[in-house]
Amino acid sequence: MIVFLEGINGTGKTAYAKALANRLGWPTYRTFRKGAGKHDSALIEQLADFGCPVNSHVDDIYLADFFATFRIDAILERSYPSALAYDTVYDTITRRQSAAAFKYWLKQLREFEHLYVWLEADYETAHARQSGFKPSKKEYKALVRAYDKAFHQLPKSKMRISTQIASIADGVEAICQRMKIC
Repeated sequence: MIVFLEGINGTGKTAYAKALANRLGWPTYRTFRKGAGKHDSALIEQLADFGCPVNSHVDDIYLADFFATFRIDAILERSYPSALAYDTVYDTITRRQSAAAFKYWLKQLREFEHLYVWLEADYETAHARQSGFKPSKKEYKALVRAYDKAFHQLPKSKMRISTQIASIADGVEAICQRMKIC
């Protein structure tokens, strides 16, 4: 099973990933990350030198294929629904390209059990928690709308958790109950 933790920066994905990994004993993965949620800038620069796009959603498609092929239980901190939401707000690729890639990504996972968890918080809460990239309040509202749209396009195995209301322990418990494995 794959648990996808999705959400805007500052909603608690890294904290939830660590807590869920401790509870389940599963690995957690975030593309191009090293250590405590920081991007590996040396790797990103090296990939750019090679002409390889980073955060181009190709990594999400490869990961989906890899995990679905090998049936690995894992927690992924962000995947294509996040890419779709950020694409909508920041126009990084065309909507047609993004929609086609999203459809292909979903197809890769169709036969493997998975759960999408959208972690959400209001702007002030998320902004106070964020390190690194911080969207403006206007961008944040647009991202919430884009996540909502992406979330509604996902298959039925999904849930939302308000991280400003639920404690991490309660949220992890809710995820485990939904998965029926804890």
